[in-house]
Amino acid sequence: DFGKDSGNNIDVLSLYKEMRPSTVHFELNSKGNKLGGGTGVMVKKEADSCKIMTDNHVVSDDTMRKYGIDDIKVVTEDGTKYDAKMYRANPAKDLAVIEIQTGKDTNKICKPAEAVDQEHKLKPDDAIVTFGQPYGTGTFYTSEGTARGQTTRGRAVRELRADPLPPGDDPNRVMDILTTRATPGYSG
Repeated sequence: DFGKDSGNNIDVLSLYKEMRPSTVHFELNSKGNKLGGGTGVMVKKEADSCKIMTDNHVVSDDTMRKYGIDDIKVVTEDGTKYDAKMYRANPAKDLAVIEIQTGKDTNKICKPAEAVDQEHKLKPDDAIVTFGQPYGTGTFYTSEGTARGQTTRGRAVRELRADPLPPGDDPNRVMDILTTRATPGYSG
């Protein structure tokens, strides 16, 4: 439970202040040009490094090949850029964990979000908040909405006429349908 919650009213400013230090932006580059990005959240601090969770399609080898990406940077809250190194990936669930080497600045930079090890199934009309950095905006945004139901990854791709599923992504994976503003770059 992040932010102050009274019923379906979420204190978005409180949520932003709580989550912003844990949230990063992925900067995808090709031959020195920024192509896009995505969003991730810090999940674990280690002695000289920080682990960050994001969507696999943001940082996968397939994405790098498809768009000619030769460099992925992780940009932290203070604007510092780190080289992204793949730590683990689960393409079927579209999840990846990236590692950045933060050295002596680990305690200052790495602010893992508190994770709750409990599955919560969203019900229609549950309040939700999305948080991320849309492509090229240079700033983080929040968007309030509600849960609407569920669908499968394959069905969502067909109905939205989206890009084909990345290799290994499970078309039968269940996804929540949200009524909120979705902007490219929120991934992760």
